[in-house]
Amino acid sequence: MVRIRDGKVIEHNLYFDNMGAFGQLGLLPE
Repeated sequence: MVRIRDGKVIEHNLYFDNMGAFGQLGLLPE
């Protein structure tokens, strides 16, 4: 992960955390 700004890093992590949560719930097509 390239750290440009702390805000960007946090946003990036939140995005993928949400994707992981949706994936576990089976809401994402594979």
